[in-house]
Formats: sequence, structure tokens, C-alpha cells
Amino acid sequence: MISNQLSFLTSSWFPSRCFICRHLLHVDEQSICQVCLQSLPRAHTAELTKLYILGALIDADFVSALIFTDPVNTICYGLKYGDHPRLGGTMGHHVLGPFLVKHLKSTHRTTSTIVLIPMPISKRRRFQRGYNQCHSISKGCQKALAKAEIHGVVLPLLKKEIHRKSQVNFSAIDRWSNISNSLRVRKKKQRIPKDALLVVIDDTVTTGSSLFHAGETLRKNYPENALVLASLAVEI
Repeated sequence: MISNQLSFLTSSWFPSRCFICRHLLHVDEQSICQVCLQSLPRAHTAELTKLYILGALIDADFVSALIFTDPVNTICYGLKYGDHPRLGGTMGHHVLGPFLVKHLKSTHRTTSTIVLIPMPISKRRRFQRGYNQCHSISKGCQKALAKAEIHGVVLPLLKKEIHRKSQVNFSAIDRWSNISNSLRVRKKKQRIPKDALLVVIDDTVTTGSSLFHAGETLRKNYPENALVLASLAVEI
């Protein structure tokens, strides 16, 4: 009886069926089954060209793990609006995290401290959703780094000072002006080792404006640190 009550209370946080295919999950699976995870459309060099160019402007690596198409768009929508914080942890642990590990190994940065910085959301959106989906993804990435024996910490260094309108229906030009000057490093500036790698984590990239401005803000405050801008998915 008690277990049934607990199951009811936690059903939205610990779904027993795959978020995509709706099949029952195995005991060692969370939110999405292994079959669906492996079938997600990965991003390749051709889809990431615009991100590479933007990153070069502020001396940062700009990367993304997935392409924003079915079923990734459904996952990202669920992260933002579907009250699925645990889904973010799963995507960070099993998708973006391993992608980052591969990137770190290819760039010989596995010995550095990795500072995972969730893309901030406004207080209003935090209140409406109850969580920041990018923080959930970051915590999942931290688990993936630990599994690869890479030291990673999650630090919310950035703060969104101004509540802006949702950018869903904005043009490319409007997206860049909408996010401009809305991000700040928190007043109590954290001491970051000079050899630490700063990794900003976002859920989706359309024009790249949000992550680019986050990178610009960090570059001004931590000019000596290497920087990576990483998103779960990129629209093409």
C-alpha cells in the first residue's frame, strides 16, 4: 500500500515508460530506453559549421550533440515545458556528457578541472517551471565526466538579470537583440583556477545568440580560461 502511494507521488519524476517510445523501462534505465537513446540523430561537422564560426569570434569551442529534429524536439520541449527535470539528467548523463568526454579527449583537456555552467533562466521562468532544465542537464554531464574519471563541478556562475520574452517565434535578428545585456556573472565572483575549462551548458541552439552572449560575458570576467559552449541540440 505504501509503495503504491510512493509510486503515485513520484510517477512524474521517475517515469516507468520511455519518454519517446512509451515502452516499459528496465530497472537500470531512466526516462528514455537505451534503444531510443542510441537512435537519436547525432550532429556532425556539416551541421556545426555555424557554431564553429561563432565560437571562433570569442576563442571558444562551440559544439552540439544532437540535431533538433524528431524526436529530439519532443525531448527538448518536454525539458522546458513538460515538468520533466529527471529527463534533463538522463540526457546529460547519456548524451551530452559522453559527447563532452569525447571532445575533451580529442582536445587533450581531460586533466583540467571542468566547470559546468548551466545557462541561466529568469526568476519568473524558474518559478513557473520549478527548475532550470540546463542545471539538470549539467548535473547529468557531471556524472558522465566522473564515469570517465574527469573532475567536473557544476557552478551557476551566470545570472539572468532581465526577464525577456520567449524567443520561440523570434527572427534571427530579434533573437540577438532580445538576449543582449541580459546576462551577468553573479555578484559574488567565484575564484576559478586559471587552468580550469569553462563549459556553458544549454538545451537547444537556434541562432546561437544565447550561448554566444553567455560566452562573451564569461570571456570578459575570466579571460585566461579556456571556454566551451555546449548544447544538447542544434537547429539546422
